[in-house]
Amino acid sequence: MADARSKKLFEAVPNFSEGRDPGKIARIAASVKRTPGVTVLNLHSDPDHNRSVLTFVGEAEPLLTASVALARACIEEIDLTAQRGVHPRMGSLDVLPFVPLGPPLSEANLQDAARLASEVGEEIGFLGVPVYLYGAAASIPHRENLAD
Repeated sequence: MADARSKKLFEAVPNFSEGRDPGKIARIAASVKRTPGVTVLNLHSDPDHNRSVLTFVGEAEPLLTASVALARACIEEIDLTAQRGVHPRMGSLDVLPFVPLGPPLSEANLQDAARLASEVGEEIGFLGVPVYLYGAAASIPHRENLAD
């Protein structure tokens, strides 16, 4: 049996622009929950901000699959022309950060997380939506800080 630390584990913490409709939130979360190799740790919805945060973990390949399924579900479920909330947003799937769960949990590092973000961004781009990579995955320096 392989040591769990030899795996590269990541945490994904997407924020999506729906925090009021329990049915939509459940369907969006289900798109991740049904992905083998992914564990959902938390789902928090805020009706005032009309936003939800889903936290899930896994290795790179299952996270890629779950993230693309999540993006599809957000595109299908969320109508931004009708979306109202006090939090600024860029899209139905607003941010999708990947956090490396390094030692002692796994051997993942920031470069691995940036590579995963780039791969996920490319796949989501194939859905016809714009993708903006930031932080360690930024393709140009002025995109490193999301606030900029």
